[in-house]
Amino acid sequence: MNHHRHLISDDLAAILALEAPRRTQRPLLWTRRKRSSERSGGAIAVGPFIVTDGNLADAPPDVRRAVIAHELGHIRRGHTAAMAGAFVLLLFYALSSLTNPPTVGWVIVNCTLLAGLASLALWATRPARELEADDYAASLVGPVAVAEALRWSLAGETASPLVLRRLEALAGR
Repeated sequence: MNHHRHLISDDLAAILALEAPRRTQRPLLWTRRKRSSERSGGAIAVGPFIVTDGNLADAPPDVRRAVIAHELGHIRRGHTAAMAGAFVLLLFYALSSLTNPPTVGWVIVNCTLLAGLASLALWATRPARELEADDYAASLVGPVAVAEALRWSLAGETASPLVLRRLEALAGR
């Protein structure tokens, strides 16, 4: 439990230091260029990295911190590692099938089935992963900031049932 508190305080310090771009933080932050036609999603966690959308620069500081904290929650809760592991297993299976395949069609069918099952598993567990990441972010920057970031990311679009559920969970904290 003490180790968990230490991680949270380190993460909070890193998030609050986002205003000082000369400092290096972990996980690494990458920003991709802003495209005017894109919806502003904010950021995505990819492995140990957080890739921010160029639109995030236009967000208020509290929203930026909450978006980064949410993505950090995916990393700290192991979501990105699990997804990367599943991808690597699928890749190894596909490569091993190619070494001695009975037929090319068999490889295509098996890889398609595995990719379909992996996609189904990711879809089925997405609500839990998003709620866990929101909870982690709320522990760092507060539930109000996380809810504000969720509303900002909608960019005027209608909230999905999952986003409504996430906002409801944050309101109950």
